Amino acid sequence: MRNLRGYLTAGIFGGLILLLVKLADRFSDLLYSFYPFMSRTIMDFLAELTAPFSGCFWQTLVLLFLALLAVSVGVMIYTKYNFFRWLGWVLAAVSVVAFLFMAIFGLNYYGNPLSESLRMKVEPYSTEDLREATEYYQNMANQLSSQIPRKDGQPAYADFDTLASQAPKAFKTLTHQYSIFGGTTVPVKPLGWTDLYLKMGISGVTIGLTGEACVNPEAYPVTLPFTMCHEMSHRKAIVQENDANFAAFLACDASEYVQFRYSGYFMAYIYCSNALRARDPAAASLLAEGESTYLKQDLASYSAFLKQYEGKTQDKATAANDTYLKAVGQEKGVESYGDVTDLLVNWYQQNWDPDREVVVESLFDPYHPDEFQTTEPTEDTAAAEDAA
Repeated sequence: MRNLRGYLTAGIFGGLILLLVKLADRFSDLLYSFYPFMSRTIMDFLAELTAPFSGCFWQTLVLLFLALLAVSVGVMIYTKYNFFRWLGWVLAAVSVVAFLFMAIFGLNYYGNPLSESLRMKVEPYSTEDLREATEYYQNMANQLSSQIPRKDGQPAYADFDTLASQAPKAFKTLTHQYSIFGGTTVPVKPLGWTDLYLKMGISGVTIGLTGEACVNPEAYPVTLPFTMCHEMSHRKAIVQENDANFAAFLACDASEYVQFRYSGYFMAYIYCSNALRARDPAAASLLAEGESTYLKQDLASYSAFLKQYEGKTQDKATAANDTYLKAVGQEKGVESYGDVTDLLVNWYQQNWDPDREVVVESLFDPYHPDEFQTTEPTEDTAAAEDAA
C-alpha cells in the first residue's frame, strides 16, 4: 500500500481536475459569473508578488524543480529507494501543480468568448466583407508605417523595457469602456532562454501560477508591442488565443504610441490577408499591390525573420502547443490564433464600414398606442455614429 500512496494522490488530484471541468460545463452560467474576476484577481496578486524578480520567476522554479528531480534520482539510486514508489510521488507533485493551474487559470478556457463581454455581435461575413476589412487594415498599416522612426529603412523601435512600460497604458484606456481590461499594470517580463524559444517559434508565454506575462525580447521588433498586449490579455483571464489576439489589437489601437498602433494594424492586416488568400487568392494578390513601400518591406523582413527559425524544433513545439490547446478545450488548436479574423472583420463592419446600414429601433408607447417612440441609438447605431 505504501508504494501506491503517490499514485493515489496523483489520481485524486487528477480526478479533481476532471471534476472542475465537468462543473464548468454543467454550471457554466453560475461559474463564469464570478470565476474570471476571481482568476484575474489572483493573477494580479501573483503578478505583483513576482514583479520584484528581474527575470521570469517561473523559469527559476522550473530549474529548481529539475535540480530537485536530479538530486532525488541520485538519492534514490544511492539508497536503493523503490523506483515505483519514487515515480508515484513525482506524478503526485505534477498532479498538484496541474490542479492549481486549472483552478487558478485553466478553467478560463471553457468560459464565454470575449465578444460576449464586449457585447459585440460576431456574424458570418462574405468574401467581399473580408476583402473590404483587409483593405481597411492595410490602409491603416500603410499610414502608420510612414510614421515609424527608421534606420537604414528598417523600423527603429524603442527598447524592450520602454515598450513594456508603455503597454499597460493602453489597457487603462480600454478599462474606461470595458471593465474586463482592468487589473494590474505590472509590465511584461523578458523571456529567458531566447534562442531556444525562437527555434520553437514561441514569442511569449503567460504563467497563471506566477501571474507573469513574458515576451521574447528577440522577437521581430514590429510585432513586440502586439505580443506584449497579447500576453497581458492572457493575464487578464482572456485565454482563448483568438480573443487574446483581438484584445491585443484593441489595446494597440487605443495606445497613444504610434509603434503600438502600427504593431496592431500590422498584425491585423497579416491575419486578414492570410484569411483572404485562403478564400480568394486572386483578390489577396490584387490587394497586396496596394501595400506601401515601408509596409511591404516590413512584411518581407518579418517573413525572413520567421523562416530562419523554421525546422524540426519548431514543428515539435507547434505540435505540442496544438495538443495543449486541444486538451484545454480549444478544438482548433493552433489554428485558433487565426480565428481572430472573425472578430476583426466584424469590428470593422460595426465601427468603420461606410456602407453599413444604421437601424434606429422604435418602442411601443402605451400612452400613445397609435404612435411609435424612437429610442436612443442602439449599441450598433452608436458605433456607426461614432465612426462617422
